Amino acid sequence: MSRYRVIRVLGCNLTCTQLARDVMTDRLVILRRVSRSDPLACRQFAREADLLLKLQGRNAPCVYECLETKDERILVEEYIQGAPAAAASRRQRIEILDELRRILCRIHSLGYLYLDLKEDHLILDGNRLVLIDYDGILETGSRQCFFATQEMMAPELATDAEKTPAADAWCWARLAARWHLYPLRRLGCLRKDPARRRDLSDFPGFSWLPLFWFVTVSVFAAGLCLPAAGEAGTGNLAQAALLDKSLPLAQRTGLLEELDQGVDDQSFEEFCEEITTGQEARQVAAYALRMKMQGIDLELPPDWAQRFGEDVALLMEWKEKTDAGMHDSAGTER
Repeated sequence: MSRYRVIRVLGCNLTCTQLARDVMTDRLVILRRVSRSDPLACRQFAREADLLLKLQGRNAPCVYECLETKDERILVEEYIQGAPAAAASRRQRIEILDELRRILCRIHSLGYLYLDLKEDHLILDGNRLVLIDYDGILETGSRQCFFATQEMMAPELATDAEKTPAADAWCWARLAARWHLYPLRRLGCLRKDPARRRDLSDFPGFSWLPLFWFVTVSVFAAGLCLPAAGEAGTGNLAQAALLDKSLPLAQRTGLLEELDQGVDDQSFEEFCEEITTGQEARQVAAYALRMKMQGIDLELPPDWAQRFGEDVALLMEWKEKTDAGMHDSAGTER
């Protein structure tokens, strides 16, 4: 262990985490240390080492080596230096949540649950999103109680109920709520009954490029004039398509989840009059909620709560209780 010079202790729970310098390479590393006399800590150590080795470092710290002394076991990991996700822009946060969903699905496919998701555990290292701190992972199906950050943890974690990927879906949705993103997608992830939560693997990936081409082709097909290239934005194109009644309603409502602009009250009222199904109403209500968070108050037909069911009614309730700039705590009562 003379190779690693400890700089400071970052935290101690089951595992003692230290920032150290490798004197041979002069690089900073993370040391995870557990006592060999503590069987629970050793098991958690083995879980972390197994998962990190399987993830192979793309969205997780690389494992440099595993050491064993007379008294302890030590995992030497890559130290991730970068920008915290909390400082990311809205555009970056959309991409972070989509990438994070894929990371969590990858973890689930390997038989583990992450469980301790929060902003502090997400680091942007250049164009690489890294999820750090794996010392709280459990195997899928574990009945071990687990206590994470209270505002993020799924309700079943504090009980002896079987733990499933639904717990990570809850955490993902809570982060989306903190960032005022994906109100429609997160709705199904915030149900108190884990068996009724939407699985993260059900979400389609998001990319601006397919959206841009879809809207561009649609607008040209409708015979609309596009702004000059230097002024055109995806949001402008999406808004133009949204209000173009020559396009199918299903295509127009599909644009709402990522549309960052409001529309005028009269156009929005006319658009709402076209809505006939619960799915369309949920998409429109989720969009109106997100606009309210940005200071744009779009009126929804008051009879929608009765016409389109519980999910639409809940979105409308959140909207009425939301002030622009406030963190959304929606979902905790379901």
